[in-house]
Amino acid sequence: MTMPVKPSCSWILKAILKQREVLQNIQGWEHMKGKTITRKVYKVLREDYPLVDWKTVMYQNIARPRAVFIFWLACHSRLATKDRLLKIGLTVNLQCCFCTQEETINHLFFGCAELKHIWQKVLRWLQVDHVAMEWSAELRWITKHSKGKGWKAQLVKSAAAETIYAL
Repeated sequence: MTMPVKPSCSWILKAILKQREVLQNIQGWEHMKGKTITRKVYKVLREDYPLVDWKTVMYQNIARPRAVFIFWLACHSRLATKDRLLKIGLTVNLQCCFCTQEETINHLFFGCAELKHIWQKVLRWLQVDHVAMEWSAELRWITKHSKGKGWKAQLVKSAAAETIYAL
């Protein structure tokens, strides 16, 4: 007897109960053992998420964990920028603290002249010749230049995470 999913259930309980129904539909459980059954269950339960280019920037990033987490939020466009706060119903002044434009993720990283100047100084310190662009283009650039295991790639990805965290 299966328990129905109630609308009042938490999101995690709904997800668990949904997976229970998926597992009940797997055929041939009786004949599987050990790693075989684990592999099959993993493949069935694993959702297909879209691949993102910037995932390499997160792996083995030597920046502080909080900086990597904030960078991850920025990559997902989940930072609490003023435009996002307004969308969820909070009354906020949309003006950037550093200039007079509206604060969005594109403006904050690296559209604002003041904050763009900080990123330019970090890049100059790293001895990297690059002109900062808007957020999505800059994220692609960071991803491209932080691939590999070399010290320069490590430095670019950790500097990016720490700079985003500081901004």
